[in-house]
Amino acid sequence: MIWDRIFKRDDSAFEPHMPQVDTMSHPESVFTDARNVGMGYKRPPGAHPSERYVALVTPGRLVMQMSCPLPGTRPPAVVMEIRERFPVEPPASIVVIALNELAAVREVKGAKRAIPFLDYLMDMGYAGHAVTIFEGHPTALKHGLRGGDLLIVDVAMIPFLQPDWQDVAREVMRTPRVELRHRDGRIECFNLAEVG
Repeated sequence: MIWDRIFKRDDSAFEPHMPQVDTMSHPESVFTDARNVGMGYKRPPGAHPSERYVALVTPGRLVMQMSCPLPGTRPPAVVMEIRERFPVEPPASIVVIALNELAAVREVKGAKRAIPFLDYLMDMGYAGHAVTIFEGHPTALKHGLRGGDLLIVDVAMIPFLQPDWQDVAREVMRTPRVELRHRDGRIECFNLAEVG
C-alpha cells in the first residue's frame, strides 16, 4: 500500500502490542479533552455543528479527532439499533481499548487494519455517543475508564493489559459493561457488576 511506503511501516505496525507511551503527560486532562471531542464540545476549526468525531488518544497523549460518517449518510436502521442498545439521552461514554500506535492509525485505511471494528465505533459516534479509543496502558487505565458506560476491548490487546484491568474497570466506570471484540468477529458481552 502507498501509505505503508509513505509512513515506512510493515505488517508489524498493525500487530497488537502495548506501545511505549508518554508517562509525563497529565492523563486526567488528556482524557477530559478526548471525552469533550466525543461529546461534540471540541471540534476542528470549520467543522459543522452536526458533524461527530471519535477521539483517539495516541501513545504521545495527543487527541486525534476521527471524523464519523457525515450526517444523513448512514442507514436509519444502523442508528436505531445502536440507540436501542444504548439510548442517546444522555449520550453514553464509550471507552475502547485497541491498538493506537500512530504509525498504524494516522489514516483511515491503516486505522481499520489496526482496529478491525473501527466502522462499528464510528457508527457509535455517529449515533450520538462519546467514543474514546486508547491502548489501556497502566499509567492511564483509570483515567481512560473513569465514568465510562461501556468498555469495548480488542481481545488481541488483553495479553498486554495489567492483570487486574477488570477490577479497575469495575471500580471507576459508571456502568461497568464490557464488550469483548474478537478478531474473527465474535463478540462477548457482560456486566462486571454481575461478575465475581
